[in-house]
Amino acid sequence: MRNLNEQWLIGEILAYQGKYKESASHFVKSNLVDKAINLYTALKQFKEANDLIKKHGNKSDPVILMKQAEYLRDTG
Repeated sequence: MRNLNEQWLIGEILAYQGKYKESASHFVKSNLVDKAINLYTALKQFKEANDLIKKHGNKSDPVILMKQAEYLRDTG
């Protein structure tokens, strides 16, 4: 349990520092793939989010596609 909390905390700190790839890696190590996907989605890095979905299997694929479509529609 302690290792999980440490990996999650390190991931959060790295995200605040702008080290998103490293942050996502720590989230994945903590088995928090959804958190890593949400990080990339919030940053509008849909390719990276979709890569994580393909690699780790996730149910939120349609949600990511909807968010990407909304973003593309709003930005023209």
